[in-house]
Amino acid sequence: GPTAGGLLGIRHRRVAAGPEWPTARLVSLLVEALARGPVVAQVSGPTASCRGIFLQARAAGKGHALQLHVPSTGETAWFNAQDLLDGASLPVAGWRVCAVVELLVPGGKEEP
Repeated sequence: GPTAGGLLGIRHRRVAAGPEWPTARLVSLLVEALARGPVVAQVSGPTASCRGIFLQARAAGKGHALQLHVPSTGETAWFNAQDLLDGASLPVAGWRVCAVVELLVPGGKEEP
């Protein structure tokens, strides 16, 4: 699909995990973007990956709690952002999320 989609009528830009966007930077961007609205993400587990939607972030202790919804299973779960930074497996949708692979964050540039 296109790099910037019209999801909910808002332009988005795709940010993929990698050397330029390590997990800590990706999670920081995720928390920041959630202040503006839901963020679509590709999340990976030990044997599969799926599309999820991060709905909100809330301050929790020294970090943030993140709410993730997985449309394919209808499950919604909260977990601590620090667990994601530590590479911990998170129980979501009957399997375990190990990493955020890609985000679609609001504010993408209009495509020509």
